[in-house]
Order: sequence, then C-alpha cells, then structure tokens
Amino acid sequence: MKVLQTDQHNISQVPNVRRRVFAAFDAVIVKQMDCDLEIFKEVVLNELVTNAIRYGKGLIEVTIDVCEDAIRIGVSDEGEGFDPSIIKCENAFDGLGEHGRGFALINAIADTVRFIKTNGKFSVIAEKRTAT
Repeated sequence: MKVLQTDQHNISQVPNVRRRVFAAFDAVIVKQMDCDLEIFKEVVLNELVTNAIRYGKGLIEVTIDVCEDAIRIGVSDEGEGFDPSIIKCENAFDGLGEHGRGFALINAIADTVRFIKTNGKFSVIAEKRTAT
C-alpha cells in the first residue's frame, strides 16, 4: 500500500515528511506492535525517508505492506542509488566512514533487505517477520 508520495528534497523537510509517514504507518498497522517491530518501524522509516530526501531525486514513494507473517517497508526514488555491497560485509559497521551507518542499522534489525534498481527507480525494501 502506497502511503506517501513527495518530491521534497530539502533536508529541512525531513521532520515534516517523517511525521506524515509515521502517521500513515500507524493508520495501516491496527494490531499492537511488540518492541522489535516498533524499533524496526522507527529505524527503517527514519533512515530510508531521510536518505531519499537527502540523496534521492524526483518522486519519493513510501510503501507499507502488512502480511500475516511480515511487515515490509519500501522507499523508492528516481536517484541513481548506491552500491549496496558496502554494507554486506561480515561486520557491517567496520570500515564505514560518514556514510552507510543507517543502512548497516537497517541490515542489523531487518530480516531481509533488498535493493532494486529498475525503470529509473532505486528502491530499498526492508522486511521484518511478525510473531504468528
């Protein structure tokens, strides 16, 4: 489910866009979330939305898919993206400079993270399994 579209790329808009995304997320998620899912929501939405605003181009889309056994958060934009191999090392925090720490955090708390570049869009999709 698409919950937000914006073309804001001014870093000063991050708090406003984050508020809108969190409100949309809370409207979609009707069941009580455990602490792990709450952390997943906060970290993934904060990092992906901030990066899309700061580094992306064109239209930013945020999607949330709620399945019986998982929650998926996706953020896409029309930017060039980056090389995801920088965070796929054994210890994702080793050797990171100023960039990559947010994705390393996402990689550490999500069950799966996918990076997709198709049709002029770069997407990051993070998934967390829910307790059944």
